[in-house]
Amino acid sequence: MGDVLSSSYRTQHLLEAEPSRLYEQAYSRTTQRLDAWLSSLPDHLTFTQDSAKNDVDSYTIILLHALYHSTAITLNRQVRVEGFAPTSIRRNIRAARHHARHMLRMAEHYSKANASGTGERFQHGSSALFGGFFGYAVTLAADTLSAGDRVSELKDVVAFLEGGYAALELVMGCTENAGTHGQSIKERIHQLIGLAEDPPTGQFWRLENQLASDCCRANDVLYGTSREVYSEAFEEEEGCNGVPNTRSS
Repeated sequence: MGDVLSSSYRTQHLLEAEPSRLYEQAYSRTTQRLDAWLSSLPDHLTFTQDSAKNDVDSYTIILLHALYHSTAITLNRQVRVEGFAPTSIRRNIRAARHHARHMLRMAEHYSKANASGTGERFQHGSSALFGGFFGYAVTLAADTLSAGDRVSELKDVVAFLEGGYAALELVMGCTENAGTHGQSIKERIHQLIGLAEDPPTGQFWRLENQLASDCCRANDVLYGTSREVYSEAFEEEEGCNGVPNTRSS
């Protein structure tokens, strides 16, 4: 995460004539390192639905994968939008959403495991540090996925966020930050439900307010990108990285 934030900061403030070229080089290197790290995990630390029910490894698994997905989301979101190639913006939007879906799906699995009585370690073993970071990771994913989408996918987005909120409810007692994050997601869910009851015209909807971001809108591909470029990203999103947009996958 430190390397991603450092690289992001540098590319946002580049004075060189070719900031996009330098960013692409850093992006490629960092993405390869993230992929290599994920591939290096032993089987017992790889996330599956069964691992969500494993009291021995669940605490470690969720921390590792929450760190991985939040790092990848940050890498793809924090870019100086002005002068950035539209093709790269669309790629970053798709990749950030891909990791956000995985993060929220994982959170939902853990909340269900806990509800079934198999995830006590997740609840009682949570520290203030874990609760705070997990809350941040879930909120970052919720913010990423709910920035905008097709009108036809609105109910699925709400369901994703509800799964994330259910997981946060398990750690709200660990730290005040987790409660704050949970409240932010709850408010976003209500906002989306209102949007679903009175959907906008056209194929897409877009929100303007960030829930969780360490950068300004001008350096955020989700909220600083034009509506036209943002909507174009969805034309290629189906099947991005082998993960369809819907929750059924």
